[in-house]
Amino acid sequence: MRAGNWLSLNQAQTLLNASDITTLKGLRDRAIIAVLLGCALRRSEVAALTMAHIQQRDGRWCIVDLYGKHGRVRTIPAYFFASECSNSNVTPRALALSTYTYEPESSSNRP
Repeated sequence: MRAGNWLSLNQAQTLLNASDITTLKGLRDRAIIAVLLGCALRRSEVAALTMAHIQQRDGRWCIVDLYGKHGRVRTIPAYFFASECSNSNVTPRALALSTYTYEPESSSNRP
């Protein structure tokens, strides 16, 4: 087993629930945290994630052809995505507002 600092289930749930889901920014932040926790992606991988990476393979949702550490190409199961879409009557492609899955907050919108 690899040594490291791991979040407990309660810590992960607290982090996930910290976003204000009544705002678009809060929904975006919650989605980013869910991907980080649910798929064990690195920050750089989430930042580079596009809707083209999210595909259904053999009836399962995956994040495909994602370049990770040292240029390795990874395919990661995305179980959270299937459950989120089934709970909200939203198709995965309909969640995309732009090329990048998670748009950065505009610097002009910052206080």
